[in-house]
This record gives sequence, structure tokens and C-alpha cells, in this order.
Amino acid sequence: MKRKLSFPKEKIKILLLEGIHPAAEESFRAADYPGIEKIRGALSEEELLRRVAGVHILGIRSKTAVTSRVIQAAPHLLAIGCFCIGTDQVDIEAATRSATSASRSPTP
Repeated sequence: MKRKLSFPKEKIKILLLEGIHPAAEESFRAADYPGIEKIRGALSEEELLRRVAGVHILGIRSKTAVTSRVIQAAPHLLAIGCFCIGTDQVDIEAATRSATSASRSPTP
């Protein structure tokens, strides 16, 4: 029996940038999250601003800067996963103000 969630998984939009390891996408798909978009490279702030409006989960590596402007443009953003050594590329204060979790997870 599938567990009912407060927000349907099929409505959650996930954006993975910078060639994140395929295991990340596989994990989301195995957990029945179908709304995954992958982009091979990094995005500039302007490109990211155009894409984040409906995003709930953002996965990045070290080249994409998640600025205060980006976080403000993403009202549905719940989490930023940094698939690299640190979180220096994320405005942590802006993420905290918007109740967006930001964490790191080195790639395998």
C-alpha cells in the first residue's frame, strides 16, 4: 500500500544541474518522483531565474550560484542539494529566510 503524502509526488518538480551523478535521478525515480529535469551544464543566474519558479528541489554542483534573487524567484523551493564539497555557492542566509533546506552530498 502506498503511503499518502500531503503533496502528491507527481506534482513535485526536481531540477538537477551540472551533470549530477545518475544515481541521484535513479533514487528519485525509485521513490516515484516523475517530475525530474536534468541539465548537463551549469546555469547563469539569469537562466536559473527563468527556470526555478515551479521547482521544489534543486540539485547543483559547484558552478551554479544560488543567489538570494534565485531563492526569491522560487517560492516553492523546499531543498537545495549541493552534490559537491561545500555549500559556498548557495546564499545560506536567503535560504534560511525562505525556509529552504540546503545541504551537501559528495558524489560517489
